[in-house]
Amino acid sequence: MSARLAVFMLAAAAGACAIVGAVSDWVTVAGAGVSGTEANAGKTTLIAAAAGVALAAVAVRFRWIALLAAVAAGIAGAVSGYYASDPDAFVEPFPADLAWGLALSAIGSIVLFVLSLAMLIVPDRRATPAAAA
Repeated sequence: MSARLAVFMLAAAAGACAIVGAVSDWVTVAGAGVSGTEANAGKTTLIAAAAGVALAAVAVRFRWIALLAAVAAGIAGAVSGYYASDPDAFVEPFPADLAWGLALSAIGSIVLFVLSLAMLIVPDRRATPAAAA
């Protein structure tokens, strides 16, 4: 297995976390959960995280595509990170508490961003038994 493929597998797991978080509860208002996809921010995060994972898959073969994956993951991380820092902004007139889905989406998107950048610098050499010794 190549090193870049191993990094992609970690990036795919982080992207899956971002996607699951995007469709889960982002905030709770008066005890009721509000899903991320009930607003454009959650849909943007969902689409950007999915695009990041798809582009990272292509980057296993073509290294420069990892830049596009990092941009998509950066968008997802910026949107979910903004609302994670200020959950009240997600449901403007109501006070809200941070829910697990928003935190998972923010962390998954940021990790996907970092691993997409890592795919740029990781060589595409296959691990050999002599190199492991």
